[in-house]
Amino acid sequence: MSFSPQYSLYSPLLSIFLLMLAHGPFNTFVALEMEGNSVPIEVQGLIHSIYFFGLLLGPFCIERFMHKVGAIRSFIACCSAYAAAVALQALVPGLWVLVPMRFLAGLSISAIYLIIESWLMLAGGPDMRGRALSYYMISLYTGIAVGQFLLLTYDVGSLAPYLSVLFFLSLANIPVALTFRQAPATEILEPINAKGLIQDAFFGLTGLLISGMILSNVYSLFPIYFAEKNLSVPYYMALFIGAGALLQVLFGKLSDKYDRRTILLILSFTSGILFFQLEQTPPTSLMFPILIALLGGLSFSLYPISMAQVCDRYHADKIVKLTSYLMIVYGLGSIIGPGLSGLLMKYLGTNFLPASTGIYCTLFFLVGVVHLSTRRKISNELQVDTPVVGQTVVVSTENKGEERE
Repeated sequence: MSFSPQYSLYSPLLSIFLLMLAHGPFNTFVALEMEGNSVPIEVQGLIHSIYFFGLLLGPFCIERFMHKVGAIRSFIACCSAYAAAVALQALVPGLWVLVPMRFLAGLSISAIYLIIESWLMLAGGPDMRGRALSYYMISLYTGIAVGQFLLLTYDVGSLAPYLSVLFFLSLANIPVALTFRQAPATEILEPINAKGLIQDAFFGLTGLLISGMILSNVYSLFPIYFAEKNLSVPYYMALFIGAGALLQVLFGKLSDKYDRRTILLILSFTSGILFFQLEQTPPTSLMFPILIALLGGLSFSLYPISMAQVCDRYHADKIVKLTSYLMIVYGLGSIIGPGLSGLLMKYLGTNFLPASTGIYCTLFFLVGVVHLSTRRKISNELQVDTPVVGQTVVVSTENKGEERE
């Protein structure tokens, strides 16, 4: 079966790839620029948290707007808003401009994720959605990883990084704007009972919260950590993200075969140990890049497996709406992570970043031990396929049934 011919798949995939060439290195650049301007580390953490607060609010703002004007115009509007935030940040230096512009950037990129993912989910039948999501994640993480090396091509202290971002943001609009096929229509879905969700899937929600804390540290604070170690920030960020994109496929398959809670316990425990080990490993050691690659694969896998663990408890017709709730939980973790780790780094030093991230992993492991002893597992027949890291889980609507205990 192929994607419905009236809908375009290549346009949103090319647009998200071009967008990530701008977005990926710009987040790293902002972290390095603040460090270069001697912004206190706890303030840096709070500014990153404000960006992730925008990321949290994006789904609330875009759903009805996209329903009214369509995916294509919504995408172009959000790209334009992101470009305006970048341009104003370049034209008017200072924290009083940086803070609201980072919030606007987070709001815009979160809305863009939801637009593209909704487009791809609706572009074909249920049996094609997993494939569409895999293409999406390949485009997304390839763009982020390749984009890191753009930081090596220009002077970080000049306007070149801003101009590069504006260039790729402009290019990202073209494939979507010039598509010859229509974008699928969206619909407003009924809400899910939040209290029941927490009671039903507390462990999976905890995993999403903790993974938000971990990955927000990776994107916002680890560039500073690598710079302090006199390491190549683009290379190590690309290694971290690239390994995360590759190894999670293996762990996802394992979680489809075995109890997801057990896999999450193994991942969280091992990640915690390796983060603590990273703090003690000299950056000149051969083990250092190996640890970074392993941590990328382990820590990036926590998010999709936690998401699948939650989705195991709901039947397919609630999955799409459920995704927006899970994005909120992940967003809350993304707000907490940089703010809390930034404060810890202020008093304990930049070298404490791996240990603080390891503490988050250990906390999740302890929650998991308690949960594993009190709740029964979901049978393999009822488990949905684990997605690659992203903001959306999709399953076949042929999987009918009631909510699962």
